[in-house]
Amino acid sequence: KEATKDLPQLSLSKAVMRRYAGSRLWRIGLLADVGGALCLLAALSMAPVSLIQPVSGCGMAILAVFSHFYLREELQANERAGVVVAMAGTVGVGLTVELFEDSLPATLASLGLLCGYGGVFALLELQIRRACSALARDRDHRNVAAGAEELAEASAAAATAAAAARRVELAAGAQAGLLFGLSSAAARTGLLLSQLLVAEYGAPARGLAPLGIAASVGFSASGIFAQNRGMKEGRAIVVCTYAAMVTIATGVLTGLLALNEQVPRRHRLGWLLSLALILAGVGLLVKKDPSSKKLGKDHV
Repeated sequence: KEATKDLPQLSLSKAVMRRYAGSRLWRIGLLADVGGALCLLAALSMAPVSLIQPVSGCGMAILAVFSHFYLREELQANERAGVVVAMAGTVGVGLTVELFEDSLPATLASLGLLCGYGGVFALLELQIRRACSALARDRDHRNVAAGAEELAEASAAAATAAAAARRVELAAGAQAGLLFGLSSAAARTGLLLSQLLVAEYGAPARGLAPLGIAASVGFSASGIFAQNRGMKEGRAIVVCTYAAMVTIATGVLTGLLALNEQVPRRHRLGWLLSLALILAGVGLLVKKDPSSKKLGKDHV
């Protein structure tokens, strides 16, 4: 986030990629992301996605502290509450998940989920493009504003831009979350197939693990790209919270439906309550604080 302040919007352009690669601070952040992905990969080799993804959401606590003291980002009261409630839910899911015997993935369910995820991703991309266009118009109004009428138009454009920035936070974070969730699912699928099929097919089955890891790397790289887009226009803690929530939801949904992981039996109520806390946390982040709205009107 700090590095992107002096960098253009991330794209696949060679000139833009060179700018990012030349930023020492951005490279440090990228290495931290890669290091976290390697730790996650090691965890996925030992436990189900529906357990690992919720537990990984605990990193939001560290991110919240880091964003406050290093990035100097302030959250509204409802957003702070949303982060706390969501973190409580992620911890609860991790504590209530039970380990079961591994089984082969469900092919039809996997294909159906991939199609569904693809459709959601496309809709989110459409929202991001519309929001970025609104932000670009706001910048143009600020550059040309001079008289009273132009200033009034610029003020209206600024209000629209604020709403657009929130949409970018939500959509980019959700996109990143989908990709990170698919990254974990791909790695787990490759490792799982390799372990379960090696007895029947021998050495060729071991090649499935590298394929799953390669797909995981591709999804993770795309997730980092999507997350950077959100951080460029929005607040790091909010973008990463959305990403973490969608990652958890994607991991749990994929684990249960596609990888045949099971809902906890002894702690089913606690598990459902934890998922409800996650949804409540996301709802608080999406909900606009009435006090901030009033403050904005007074300021205008």
